[in-house]
This record gives sequence, C-alpha cells and structure tokens, in this order.
Amino acid sequence: MNSRFFRRSAALALTCLLAACGPAREDEIGPVKIIDQTIRGVFGIEPEFTPFTPKQLGDAVRGTQGPLILIEPETRDAQALMIQIERNGSYATFATPELQTVTLRRGLVVATRGLGGDLMSSEEDALLALIARRSTGQARYTMRFLDGADQTREVRFTCTSSPRRILNYQNGVIPPTLVVWLDVTCTAPEGVVEHIFLVDGQGEILRASQWVGDLTGHLKVSKLRR
Repeated sequence: MNSRFFRRSAALALTCLLAACGPAREDEIGPVKIIDQTIRGVFGIEPEFTPFTPKQLGDAVRGTQGPLILIEPETRDAQALMIQIERNGSYATFATPELQTVTLRRGLVVATRGLGGDLMSSEEDALLALIARRSTGQARYTMRFLDGADQTREVRFTCTSSPRRILNYQNGVIPPTLVVWLDVTCTAPEGVVEHIFLVDGQGEILRASQWVGDLTGHLKVSKLRR
C-alpha cells in the first residue's frame, strides 16, 4: 500500500471519528471543536481548552483500528489522539489528522515532527535495555534536536533508573496489566531531566512522562490500544 495514501486515509478516518461524522447537539461541545482545540493547543495556538471526555476516548477506541495513543504536553493545556500510520521494525509512527507525528520504540519517544524544537533522532538502545530490566541501573542516551537556526544540537546523557512501585495499568482496550513505575534521571553537561515510565513485563512502556526537548518539555504518552 502506498504509505502516503495510508497516512492521509488514517488522518481522515480519525478526523471523521472525532467529528462523529455529523453535527453536535447545541447542549454539548462538539467533537469537531474539541479536536480543533487540542491540535491548536499542542502546536502553539492558544485555544480554549476542553479535555476529551471518557465517551470521546471510548468512541475513538471503538471507531478506529490499530494502535492508538493519547499525547498530552505538560507545558500546555492540550491533548491529541494519534493513530499509527507507519511501522518499520520496532519503530512505530503515530500522527494527528494534521500529520504532526511522534515515533515510538517500545513506547519510548525517539522522534517528533511538527511539535516545534523537534527531537530529530536519538540513540536509545542502552536506555531501552535498562528500562526493560525495570530495575536500578545506568545507561547512556543521546538526543538530537532541531534548533531555531535549523541546526541539529546533540545532547549526551547518562541515565539512572530507579523503580518506585508496582501498579495495575488499564487504559482504552488494554486489559489490566501489572507495570513497574520507573523513575529515570538523565544528566548531561547542559542539565538534568526526569522521566517516568510505566513498564510491563515484556519491557514495553505503556505510559510515559518523557522530556522531549526545551520547547515541548515533558510529553505524556498513554497507549489506548497496542
């Protein structure tokens, strides 16, 4: 299948779903308005923010196929649903209807496009191995960002993991799953950043609060369907 056509079709499907393919009642905020607000909020235009309701999230899960995630930048009042539009080995790329994208590897954000100050690439093998162990340890981690002059800036971290507690994770259609809450502190000459990962028994991150750059700050990523 032509990947460009698939990306466009997937985006249109999510737009149609969130718009409920019909008019909203006057006594409620329509899904069209909500998705417009969330995308505008994620990508730099100040909206009048309204979070997704449980019903809208449930409709999104029931009305789409394939992996689905919810992202929430912690520095802004915003949310966006993203569906998987492409997979290349262990790398899965998710997109909004406007085709801003987040690429995950086993739940770790390894690249972004369209968020501003994007994470262009990373070297995450050692960090992912550390996360999968769900125990105390250290690993190297490199992130590369696009700056305002369109130059790539590389930041090299040493990361230390610390398991906090065991939780029961359930979201979307993901059944109840025991996960380890893992705190990861990454230190570089430029400073220190903190991440939180909820990791299942297979070493997959089901929910994260991950620092992805100076502009976006921490990005919450929750899996609704694998």
